[in-house]
Amino acid sequence: MQSSNSNKFETFTEILMYVPTAIILFISFTFAIYILNSDNDPPALPTNSRDYSYDCPYIKQESLSVNDSRLSFKFKVGDFLQFPKQTAMSMLKVDVQTGLFKATYNMSSIWDRQGNISEISFNVLHPIIGDAIITTRCGNYPIAFDQKTISSVNIYPIGFTRLMQGYFASAIVGNGCWENTDISFFITNDIQVRPFVVGKNDFQPVAVNNGNFDPKAYADYFNITYYDSPNDLAVMAVFVTANPHFAYETIIDVIIPVSFYSKSNEGSGHCLVLTKDQNDLRPIVEKIFDGEIIEKDRKVCYKNGAVLTSSTGLRYDIDPDLHNFDENLGYIIRFQEIFNIDREIFADIKQKFTSKKMKNKQITVVEKLKFLIPTLKNLYPKAKIEVIHDTDSISYIASIVSRSRILIGTNIFNLAYSVFLNEGATLVEYQISGEEGSNLLSKWAEVTKTNYLVIPHKYDNKPIDSYSNYFKLVNHLPFPHPNPQLIKEIFDQKFPDLN
Repeated sequence: MQSSNSNKFETFTEILMYVPTAIILFISFTFAIYILNSDNDPPALPTNSRDYSYDCPYIKQESLSVNDSRLSFKFKVGDFLQFPKQTAMSMLKVDVQTGLFKATYNMSSIWDRQGNISEISFNVLHPIIGDAIITTRCGNYPIAFDQKTISSVNIYPIGFTRLMQGYFASAIVGNGCWENTDISFFITNDIQVRPFVVGKNDFQPVAVNNGNFDPKAYADYFNITYYDSPNDLAVMAVFVTANPHFAYETIIDVIIPVSFYSKSNEGSGHCLVLTKDQNDLRPIVEKIFDGEIIEKDRKVCYKNGAVLTSSTGLRYDIDPDLHNFDENLGYIIRFQEIFNIDREIFADIKQKFTSKKMKNKQITVVEKLKFLIPTLKNLYPKAKIEVIHDTDSISYIASIVSRSRILIGTNIFNLAYSVFLNEGATLVEYQISGEEGSNLLSKWAEVTKTNYLVIPHKYDNKPIDSYSNYFKLVNHLPFPHPNPQLIKEIFDQKFPDLN
């Protein structure tokens, strides 16, 4: 009996030993529950990936400014509780209502996105004129309301985000009409206003037709010619906005882009609109465009139209309130486009401008290299040497260059005239810029099916090492003095029968 009581006492003693531990655990557990219920820690994982309610209060709209159809937003971002701060821009949406037309813009449709962790900005392009009610939302939570007036629509874009789209076009404008030197487009379900690339000298006003017409019905009612598209991608109206001053600009900004669209829709019945007083361009585009040529005072309606740009510069934002032009970027984009199009387009261009045959002893130099003529005459007295100028007519340049076996120039601009060389002829780079220029010119020779040769130059300074610097500096570099011995060595090896 005593042994039994002793065992019970020991058991009771052991239980008492665990009581403090149990009490401590109970207190700790209770305190932990209190802390979890009373602090502001977010859940370990969001309960709803679209519920931004924890973080939306920390996004503050700092400003909204309007410049024509461009709405520029700035935001401050505080410390988030649920998501990383870097996700702030993706949470935002903008509703813009102008009259009966309402559009929602999000990450897939905003432009010029800029930002660090605490400050973000972007632009919205809203193509409808009128008083606009603007609601900025974080997910489903409104964070700002504004009313602004959109006074006019600029079809051209302003940012890096759209530079690589399209071929030669500042905009593809669907369901529209050309009237009174403006493009008007119709608000329909399949409206297309897709901003592409734009030159700094290009501006094409675009108006909105709020009637209950579609463009075909509008054209039928007012007895206007309508150009339908055989498919959704076919461009049936081409708008030429460029006003080139030099012959190489005419080649780069008019002849090649127009030839591209003419070839793309060959024989399908399309039109080209001269949007300004461009009488000097009409005989040029008549040679390469197989559709109807329409002057600026005519009217025409269409399903798909392309507004062609020049390559003389791209407008972009340094920030939403400061604008600048990067001329060099425009050239880079233009030549990337040229190098990617069908090679047969270049053969068509030469055939449509000249039928002259190559003469084995004719050398043509560009105006900037006239100082080479005495050297060339001394080395090759039997050769006929011609000079072309950037201000010469396209027909004259085509006639001279097509008869040449050799065309000598300094850069991608004045050697653009090699588009008129016959197959087997050679473009020669009198090198002033380094490898970047040579890379461009070798590609140009490839697409124009001509040979490429370089007269190298030893540089006193570091040669140009990027395409951007190439286009920035190439027209301002000094020309090296001719080295007759070097020229003779190179030419005698390539053209042994030149004398």
